[in-house]
Amino acid sequence: VQTCALPICAAGFNVVVDYAFASTSQVLPDILQILGVNTTPLGARVDPSYISLDEEVFLAERRRLGVIVNALGSDLGVRLDVGGEKMFLADHTGGLVPEAISCAAMVELALRTWPGSTVAVPVNQSTVLEQIAQRHGGRVIRTPVDPASIMQTASQSDVVLAADGTGFFLFPRFQPVADSMMAVVMLLQWLAQHEVRLQDVVASLPPIHTVSSTVHCAWDSKGAVMRRLQSQASDSSVQMIDGIKVSLEDERWVLIRPDPDRPLFHVTAEAGTDEEAEDLLAEYSTLVAELVQLRSQP
Repeated sequence: VQTCALPICAAGFNVVVDYAFASTSQVLPDILQILGVNTTPLGARVDPSYISLDEEVFLAERRRLGVIVNALGSDLGVRLDVGGEKMFLADHTGGLVPEAISCAAMVELALRTWPGSTVAVPVNQSTVLEQIAQRHGGRVIRTPVDPASIMQTASQSDVVLAADGTGFFLFPRFQPVADSMMAVVMLLQWLAQHEVRLQDVVASLPPIHTVSSTVHCAWDSKGAVMRRLQSQASDSSVQMIDGIKVSLEDERWVLIRPDPDRPLFHVTAEAGTDEEAEDLLAEYSTLVAELVQLRSQP
């Protein structure tokens, strides 16, 4: 390809990319070079011993990415996970963008690009995504939280983007699996096409106030606790896509979802402020704990 007419090619982006010593470092640099993206690479070699990181090390490396972006005056910072599936972001100021907000920003950009289209996200993500879709004439399909369900939904012909709020992004028109390299290219293409910075997109989003916690529950008690929770909620306010999602007034909601692999429940809540969300989370976490305790009594 001798010339490139895509907006990304004319934008002259400067991006810091942390490859996390993964195999993406053998592929993405050439793609970005063809697209005219100037990169500062980090961890740009394959290291088989660099397979998993504890949370503290991962956060420290993300903060380092932000510092480097700010110091170099780059347009964007991108961290890829070792498996080449997840994308984590820092804006041009070096500010780290939380994964749920990255998800909302990508939904916003996708629907700016293809108004009236459909996106797929799991049931534990913010209802802000419906607000974004509404202002672009689009639609949100809610899926179970597990990756297989998200991929299956993404395979539907009318879905342009699927995202899970943890860094996974799927582009079904390309392939219905998570691909961090495609996510990087699509993000840069959209930013160039709409002539915006990531920080501008984030600033345009409605505020997101979601919080989560877990409650331990013995394996053999999960079913009984779920039945009790269902019986306590009115039919009109409950969704059963994955666990039990209770919708309350003022666009508040709580999702109680049994973990498929561990003896615990995930409790997620959203409200108008962080404080209200924390109160709602505490209320329903206590309720679940009480039902677990009741179940364990002889």
